[in-house]
Amino acid sequence: SRFSNFWPNGDAPDIFLLPESARRMVLSGKTALDRIGVIVDWAKDKNLDFVSIDSLAKLFPPGQDPSRQDLASDVFSQIQLLPTALILAHDRKPQGTASTGNAEIVGSGRMSQEPDVVHQLVRHDKRAPSVELTCGKMREGVKPEPLKLYFDKVDFRLYPYHPFLHLLPATEQELIAEAERRYGWKERRARDYIKSLKNLPGIIPEQEAANRSK
Repeated sequence: SRFSNFWPNGDAPDIFLLPESARRMVLSGKTALDRIGVIVDWAKDKNLDFVSIDSLAKLFPPGQDPSRQDLASDVFSQIQLLPTALILAHDRKPQGTASTGNAEIVGSGRMSQEPDVVHQLVRHDKRAPSVELTCGKMREGVKPEPLKLYFDKVDFRLYPYHPFLHLLPATEQELIAEAERRYGWKERRARDYIKSLKNLPGIIPEQEAANRSK
């Protein structure tokens, strides 16, 4: 139900959740083939185009070390039987020496070598509705630069530009009201973003636009 919020007009595609009985079979599987095979059969039965799995660690049978390259390669070999897959891998817990990018993925280095694309979302300030999206790997194409994204909780989307830009045209008071509803910002914070919005290329304040039309 949360995922369907990405399609606010009611035109969401068919979305299926792995049944609890199948989930138990995944978690009780003794090998990577046993575990991922359950998901493969289910995906084929539902004729899925895309599968999202949280998290990669659940695909390793108990007692298997995710840091072993041979075991990690076996898991990814089975994953290739799935349609397009997005798999969440948690960052390493903070240690004395901070790691960055792909090195933060828990387990074997194969975790970052096997996928076609590796993305990382970092929320530097837990109080702010924004994250930084970085690309650690792009097998085909050019890696993009890090991108700041703003989460709009009404649209349930991450916007890759100024958080008010998609709300235009709007008056200043309308933006202040929407800031509270969408981002949890009070008037003072909202006005700071309005100031920065007016400095963007191509943005013409209402009074200036009226003067131009005369």
